[in-house]
Amino acid sequence: MKNKILMVPVALLMMIATISGALAADWTTGVSYSIGDVVTYQGTDYECVQSHTSQAGWTPTAVPALWQVYVSSGDPFVNGDEWQAGVSYAVGDEVTYEEQLYVVRQAHTSQADWLPSVVLALYKPVVVSSQVTYLPPESNYDASTYIGMSRADMIEFMDFSYVDSEVKDEYLEYSWNYLHPQLSGSEIQWLYKPISIRLYYTDIEKCLYSYTEQQCINGLVLGTTTISYTDENNQTTSVTSVLDKAQTNAYNAIDYALGLQTDLQSSLSTGAFQPTSMGFTLE
Repeated sequence: MKNKILMVPVALLMMIATISGALAADWTTGVSYSIGDVVTYQGTDYECVQSHTSQAGWTPTAVPALWQVYVSSGDPFVNGDEWQAGVSYAVGDEVTYEEQLYVVRQAHTSQADWLPSVVLALYKPVVVSSQVTYLPPESNYDASTYIGMSRADMIEFMDFSYVDSEVKDEYLEYSWNYLHPQLSGSEIQWLYKPISIRLYYTDIEKCLYSYTEQQCINGLVLGTTTISYTDENNQTTSVTSVLDKAQTNAYNAIDYALGLQTDLQSSLSTGAFQPTSMGFTLE
């Protein structure tokens, strides 16, 4: 009987705790909040992540260092789950947002306005395709953000990734894709663009006359073995591998992206996007 009596208040306390979490008090100024406190602001629940006394300008939406969107405890995150705010994501986690898969680039706790399609610095879209694929308009970067990217940032962000190899009638086609920037008005629009390299069957046959199959794979595809031919004039020509050609194309794409930074910086400094007059005079 004693056990039964004790179980009632315990269950009641658990119920009260659940209800109090769901019906959080409204955020107000002049209150000393502790880590873990939950408040409601503009219809959304927020959890305190740093102890402080609230002030007029420190609303939960204005100071993410103090507040994060509250998510009640539930099932643990599983790769491929739908993205939601208030979740601690690790590098490499996979989330789905609007039917698009993303991989987390940087560890962080998600916030309501850090949508995967918007904050590409945190989320990398997974696009396995040898076709041009445009990202949604909200993925566009403003000029200042794009100009501020270093070369290392650019290389990591552009995300050169191997896609696949396909058997065609006259050649094998090896494909990579990467995030390609292009100017759209005064913003940078991102799209996945393929790098496609062809290896013709005639070149494979020619290689097999003089080299083993493994040597041809290493030389024609991977570039780890030197494949060369000597013509009737005693001139030696070395073959450039598929991988080396793709890497050259990738470096060219990086140079283009950095050149676009320079062009954009020049355009902004000269006011190219801020015309003083759109009129003309006919004489």
